[in-house]
Amino acid sequence: MPPLPKGLSGILNSSGGSWRDVERLYAKKAMIQDELSRPRLLASETLLRSKPANLDAALAVLRKEM
Repeated sequence: MPPLPKGLSGILNSSGGSWRDVERLYAKKAMIQDELSRPRLLASETLLRSKPANLDAALAVLRKEM
């Protein structure tokens, strides 16, 4: 294989010498960004968002809210 361009060889050398390390770092970064971008729900919000099992349960939830 031909030698890497200087820009790419710098990335390879700075990561410890393995493209797998670069891929692993990218995957970790993507997972962290995904976790941070998800909205956090409070317990009360999750209860409100869950659908009641039937009409009676829906009416009971409505009565509690009133």
